[in-house]
Parts: sequence; C-alpha cells; structure tokens
Amino acid sequence: MNIHGKLGFFLGVFLLMVCFGGFIYINVILRCPFKQHCEVHLQRAATAPTIELAKQELAMAIEYLEKNSLTHGYTSVFGNLPDDDIGYWYRSLKEAHLSLSNIGNDVSQSDKAIVLWNLRQTLLDGDGDVVFPEGIHKYPHNKIYFGILFLCALLWFPGIGLLAYVWSETDLNKAKG
Repeated sequence: MNIHGKLGFFLGVFLLMVCFGGFIYINVILRCPFKQHCEVHLQRAATAPTIELAKQELAMAIEYLEKNSLTHGYTSVFGNLPDDDIGYWYRSLKEAHLSLSNIGNDVSQSDKAIVLWNLRQTLLDGDGDVVFPEGIHKYPHNKIYFGILFLCALLWFPGIGLLAYVWSETDLNKAKG
C-alpha cells in the first residue's frame, strides 16, 4: 500500500471513529447523569412500599429537574410534540408529589395502596419503564446535538467510501503486482 493509500485508509478510519464517538457521547454518556439523578429516583418512587419513601424519592427527582432547569420546553427538534413536553411532565410529577404530601396518617392502608398504585401508573409505562420525554438528557441543547449527529451521519458515508476505495485500490494493486 502506497502512502496515499495509507493516508486514505487512516483518514477513513478517523472519520468513522469521530462519527462513532459522537454518537456514543450524545446517546450514552450524556444520559448517565439524568439516569443516575432522576430516572432511578422515579423508578424507586414508583415501586416504593410506603407513601413516605415514595414522596422522598420523588422529591429527589424533582430537585434534580429544578436544579438542571428541566421544568419547561420541548425535547423535539422539529415541532412541539405532546410527548416531548417537559413542562407537562414536570407538572404531573409535582402534582403527584403534592398528592403524596396530602396523605395523612389517618388514611387507611387500602387508600394508601390506591395512591401508590396511581403513582406507579403515572411514573411507569406498561413495561415497567420510567416515562419521561425522549431525549430529555440532551435538553436544552437538543438542536445542537441533532446537528452534531447529522454531521456525523454526513461524515459516515465519505468515511465508508474512502475505506472502500482504498480497499479496492489495494486489491487492484495486489492483482497487478
């Protein structure tokens, strides 16, 4: 392989690595803080055996949302879709916390169980996963991250093409030589 072939090969590999790294960073690494400081607490609140424990876990999740300004806006890039409304989701969490706070000690165990069941229905979907606007971990920079992923997708194809070209040139040179 001549110097141009090696340079093309390494450039192609570099482009693919940048694309893969960008994808991993945006979709995996950025999600970790949200998962650790909010999603886990929402899951624990939904499965808590007592009102007090559920209220405590829900309060920690709400505190994270408020501290990180995740109380309003939309996670969608194009248009404002109802499923991506952070404000509605945040208000429903606040209302759930308020309803837990309004439960007194004189309430029967069956009524407490109903409240916990309603909380579970609010926080989890049918599969038992926490419900939240998709892409909330990227908010408020979701449009920038979309642009980065779009750029990575644009670089992906030249990277593959460059690798394919270098590979074919190497095979042709081997066949001639």
